[in-house]
Amino acid sequence: ITSNSESTIESFIDISERFPIENLSVTLDISHTWVNDLAVKLFSPAGTEVKLFTYQCGDYDNVSATFSDQGTTLYCIGDPVITGNILPETALSNLSGEFSDGLWRLEIYDQYAGDGGTLNSWSLNLCTIQPALGIAKNEMLDFVLFPNPNNGGFTVQFKDGDLSDYQLS
Repeated sequence: ITSNSESTIESFIDISERFPIENLSVTLDISHTWVNDLAVKLFSPAGTEVKLFTYQCGDYDNVSATFSDQGTTLYCIGDPVITGNILPETALSNLSGEFSDGLWRLEIYDQYAGDGGTLNSWSLNLCTIQPALGIAKNEMLDFVLFPNPNNGGFTVQFKDGDLSDYQLS
């Protein structure tokens, strides 16, 4: 992130595995003086924009945080000024139901010259819900119990859904 002029940098993560997104988080490590200069956005492969934070925390420095919908409200103190598990400005749940595969883009806009910084790293944690294991539906067709009435001995006969015959005596 240049200190010579207003600037925008972009960084990309290409995800090859395809699944519907249920939940996600974004982890950022940015070294930058005057974090208030920055607007940080995430763009999904489908083009959906999520604002992580924009122009926050005055003249404080640096970001080392995870942004998630389970985070806490941003509170500006210390160095790094943005740290911990933070609520993004726009809900990440706006991406729920989109597919994971494709090019994810992180955009950092620095609105002022005079101080710069570095995007040290960023990562995505994409989650989906796996369907529960299924249980085969068992059907009994042509169920017969004989003789009826009986004296304690009887026969049970039926066909299952595959039309296989079973007989118990």
